[in-house]
Amino acid sequence: METRLFLSGLRLPGRIGWTPEERSRPQTVVLEVEIGFRYEEDRGLAGTVDYGGLVEALGDLRGREFALLEEMAAAAADLVIGFSPRVMRVRVRAGKVDPPLPLPLRMASVEVERVRDA
Repeated sequence: METRLFLSGLRLPGRIGWTPEERSRPQTVVLEVEIGFRYEEDRGLAGTVDYGGLVEALGDLRGREFALLEEMAAAAADLVIGFSPRVMRVRVRAGKVDPPLPLPLRMASVEVERVRDA
C-alpha cells in the first residue's frame, strides 16, 4: 500500500536563468513535493520517510546554478527518489517567485515526476 507525504512551501534561494544576467542574483524558488512511499507500521522512523532529513537534503540545492527551472525541479526529484528505497514516486513543482519579466508575474512554475523502476 502506498502512503503519501507532502512537503509544501520549501523556500530556497537559487540562481536560475538562461542568461548570465538572470543568474547574477539569487531568486527565491518554492518547492512543493509529493512523495508516494511504502509505509511499514510498527517500525517507527525506519518504516517511513524521514522528512526532516529529506528537507535537509533538498537544502543542498541552495547555491547551485541552473540554466532552467526545469533543471532544478528535475534535480530535486532525482534527489528525492534516491533518498530512500521506500520512495516509489515523486512529483516536484518548482516555482520561481517574482521572475524578472517585463510584466508582473507572481510565480512561474514547472512540475517534474519520477517513478522508481520496479
